Amino acid sequence: MRLRNCLSYSTILFSLISFFGCGYNQGPSDHPQSYCSESESSIFPCNDKTVRNILSNIRNETVFNSTNKIKILPYKYFDTNRFYYVSGDSILSRLISIDDCCSLLKSIDEYSNEPIFEWDNIENKLIAIGIFTEPISVTRSSITNINSIIWTWNNSIKPLTFINGKPQVKFMDGVPVQNGLVQYNKVPDPLDGNKVYYWSIWAWNESGSKVVASSIAIPFRVGDFSYQINEISSINGYWVLSEIDHPTFDTINTNNFEIKTFSISGDCREFQYGINKDSIRNKKGNYLDINILSPILKNYDIDSISKFQYFPCDQKLVLDLFYKDFIPLTVTFKRMMISL
Repeated sequence: MRLRNCLSYSTILFSLISFFGCGYNQGPSDHPQSYCSESESSIFPCNDKTVRNILSNIRNETVFNSTNKIKILPYKYFDTNRFYYVSGDSILSRLISIDDCCSLLKSIDEYSNEPIFEWDNIENKLIAIGIFTEPISVTRSSITNINSIIWTWNNSIKPLTFINGKPQVKFMDGVPVQNGLVQYNKVPDPLDGNKVYYWSIWAWNESGSKVVASSIAIPFRVGDFSYQINEISSINGYWVLSEIDHPTFDTINTNNFEIKTFSISGDCREFQYGINKDSIRNKKGNYLDINILSPILKNYDIDSISKFQYFPCDQKLVLDLFYKDFIPLTVTFKRMMISL
């Protein structure tokens, strides 16, 4: 049941939905379909809706209008054998001046898939945090896109902890949100990689009847900017061998690898492969999968390809393959800007 009473802290103890506000109205879906197929669509091409949302929703304003600002100062945290550096509020001044989508994506802080959140200490005791898959939309003190919330924390879920005098909430302190409903009895799954998320924190007055403080909405990314390829046009062009890595050895000398260059051209109906000037034509369904290069690799000592990624911002293709009696290699090709 969706309740439409106004945003208050007291109601979150008894209901699953009013925690996020009143006036929820879900509009029609606006997810453009791929021209080539209905397979998993790419996430980070420069004309993608996700990027346009980031560009059009960067605002140095609190999520809830006319509220005191909760400051998010720069901090770092350790997770999965490395440190992650969070710019906090200062990230917006960096992003606002960027008009190139790839530079924008690279400038967004990378978090782990189980992030840790910190903020400047405030006097308010009734506090909540949310992670969103889309820019946060608030109308008349209510979050209107609650279906984009996938994780939340508040004081009723787990008491706030302080580390060196600073409030801190770990990802596993919160719970998942599904279809606008807080799943109080479930453990959250780690965030999916290769995506941009948004997070914010807000606080109520002592009676829990009104939001009186909030932070800005901060975008962050998890993972690199790769995506499953489903349009041949995205990787049309000439590619040159750049780097070869083995999972346990140092980087391998590229001079010893047979394939130095290759080319791809065509559309969804038919596309042409070329390796070292030897062209091969192949019709292959209506989308590209990890075996796209199999026809042109059959004359080499390539046993199989296990993963195929395109990094649009870096203009590189990365193949995980087995070479010469199943030696695992990661082979990187960079796009050439001139014809072979």
